Amino acid sequence: MIIIQNTEQSFHIVNMIIATTRKKSQQFVNKMEKENKNSLVPALQKAIQILNFLSEQTQPISAAEVSKLLNLPRSSVHNLLHTMLDNGVVQKNENQQFMLGTKILQWANALVAEQDMISKFYQAIKQFPELEPYTLTLSTLNQDQVIYLACKNSSLPLGITFKIGMHFPAIFTATGKAILSTFTDAQLAPLLENLPAPFTDTGVTSIEQIQQEMSQIRKQGYAIDNGQLRKGMYCYGIALPNKFGTAKFGLAASLLEYEAQDQAVVDQLLTALKQLAEELKPTIFTQSN
Repeated sequence: MIIIQNTEQSFHIVNMIIATTRKKSQQFVNKMEKENKNSLVPALQKAIQILNFLSEQTQPISAAEVSKLLNLPRSSVHNLLHTMLDNGVVQKNENQQFMLGTKILQWANALVAEQDMISKFYQAIKQFPELEPYTLTLSTLNQDQVIYLACKNSSLPLGITFKIGMHFPAIFTATGKAILSTFTDAQLAPLLENLPAPFTDTGVTSIEQIQQEMSQIRKQGYAIDNGQLRKGMYCYGIALPNKFGTAKFGLAASLLEYEAQDQAVVDQLLTALKQLAEELKPTIFTQSN
C-alpha cells in the first residue's frame, strides 16, 4: 500500500475522493429516491454532505455546528456522525469535535495504489513488442468478480472488446483464475458458494473442477481460459502476488483459439507475460509495505 506522506497531500486526495463520490452517489441517490421514497438513501445523501463539509474544515467541529451550518436536523447529524465514528470514517477529539477519520485515508491510499498500478501497466507494455498482437488486460478482484482496470485491445476478432470497468465472474476468466489460485481454501470457500451459469460449454460448473484448475495453476504458474468467457478466444493469465503471496491484480493476454494451438506462440506469449509481471513486481511490493 502506498503511504500518503503529508497532511496537504492527504486532504488533496480526500477531497478528490469525496468529490468523485459525491457526483456518483448523487446519481445513485436520484435514481433510488424515484424508485423508493421510503428508502434509506436520504441518509446516505446526508452522510456524503457531512463528509464533504468536514473535508473543507481546517479544524475539528462539533455536531451542533455541523447541524447548524448544514441546516440538518440535530438528531440526524448525531446519528450519522456516530455511525461513521464507529466505522472509522470520522474521528472525535477530547472536546467532542469531529474530523475525517483514518478510514478515509485507507480509501485514498487504495485509490492511489490502483491508479499507480494502471499507470505502470501502460508504461510497461510498451517494452514488450512481442505482446503487441494480443489483447492485454490488467484486472483486480471484487468479491467473486474480476474488474478490468486497464486494457490494450488488439485488432483480432476476439468477439469481445475489453473496456475499463467491465466485469465478469472470476472463475471464467484467466486473470480471475490466476488471482484466486493465490488464495487459501478458506479464502476461496465464500467466493464459490453460488456458482454462476457458464457462458460456454467449456465453462467450469462445479467446485471440484475449480479446485482442479487451482491446483494446476499453482503448479504451472499461469491460468488458462480455454474459451470459458468467449467461444473461440483463449486467454492466459498471471497473478501479481504481493510479498505475502496473495494477489490483488492479474495480467492476461488474449488471442484466437487457433493461435493457441501453436505451442511456440503460447510459449513466447507466456515468456513475455511473465517478464511483464516482473516489471510490475516492484509496484506490487511497494503497495504491500
